[in-house]
Amino acid sequence: MSELYRIQLLLKQNKYDLAEKEIKRALLENPNSSESFSFLAMAYLGLKKNAEAIEAAKKGVGLSPYSGFALYILSRCYINNDQVQKAEETIINALQIDPNDEDYLCTYAAILNDLNKKEDALETINRALQNNAEHTDSKKIKTIILRGLGRYQEAEKLADEAVAENPEDAMSFAVKGWASLDSGKPKDALMYFRSAVMLDPNSEYAKSGMVMAYKAQNKLFNMFYLFYNWVNQLSSGVRWGLIIGVFILVRIINKIGNSDSGFAPFFNVLLVGYVIFVFLSWTINPIFNIFLRFNKFTKYALNKGQIIASNVMFGLIISALAQYVLSLVTGYPLTGAIGSLFLTLPMASAFNRWDTKAFMGHLIYCIALLF
Repeated sequence: MSELYRIQLLLKQNKYDLAEKEIKRALLENPNSSESFSFLAMAYLGLKKNAEAIEAAKKGVGLSPYSGFALYILSRCYINNDQVQKAEETIINALQIDPNDEDYLCTYAAILNDLNKKEDALETINRALQNNAEHTDSKKIKTIILRGLGRYQEAEKLADEAVAENPEDAMSFAVKGWASLDSGKPKDALMYFRSAVMLDPNSEYAKSGMVMAYKAQNKLFNMFYLFYNWVNQLSSGVRWGLIIGVFILVRIINKIGNSDSGFAPFFNVLLVGYVIFVFLSWTINPIFNIFLRFNKFTKYALNKGQIIASNVMFGLIISALAQYVLSLVTGYPLTGAIGSLFLTLPMASAFNRWDTKAFMGHLIYCIALLF
């Protein structure tokens, strides 16, 4: 067995610590091997050493700047470090060297999907599958893209193929789990997520799916999940449009109220309903987690960020309700209640970035809003 083949096999088997040792041994013999540095970056990614992975990948590119493979690995490292723009630029460079490589196209499609360019992502992943119809990673990414486009039946069918072709791949089972969940089959989804976690206990994608599958078995949770799926298909611009609409509606209602119109109470109810709708379009995920805190099976599945976010959201909601009741009793305006509700929006946005570098900046912004 050649040294290169042994390294690739260890990486494929997720034995990243052993692969790291083999690669470093190879680098002692040939310190100018671009390919070895790229493989080392892959091992570091598996070991969650993102900074070391980027450094190794950059060395690989430095030794062979026109290597599509080296650029592809560097792009993957940037993705893992939440540097999406750099990842996009790098994979585009790789595609300029080899525009038909299915791995490069698959990675580019995943990046486009993360950037919410779903139609472009679908077009790119279809190119990858045209080049290799049996490329499993492309099938998994296409399933995720189809889910984002609301094409759930197509997504589930493709996920079935991925599981059949890779019965020992955790990601395939996790993708199938999400597809089953979207098709209204939470019990089936839970089974697939459990299989994924058994294959890869560190898969956050599978763990988050397991939490969602537990939720969806409850009718109330399932109702929220369907709404959440719909909201996820809205662009950020549309969501901000909803928020701007609230301010316009408030001004209209104030004018109606000042004119002593008999329609004022009706418009007040409409305002409260619209505020709740906008509120949910941004915060429904952490609200899910408030419910889960009281579920004996799922409360331990939440990560630290989800727990803190649910605590913060619960406090802000209680504050908003208390101020709303106070306004009903005293006749004071709804400014305080609406303010507490709107503070949940940047808070939800911040905690959605819990595992990224942008989290602290968003949190500081939220604290500044308090003053």
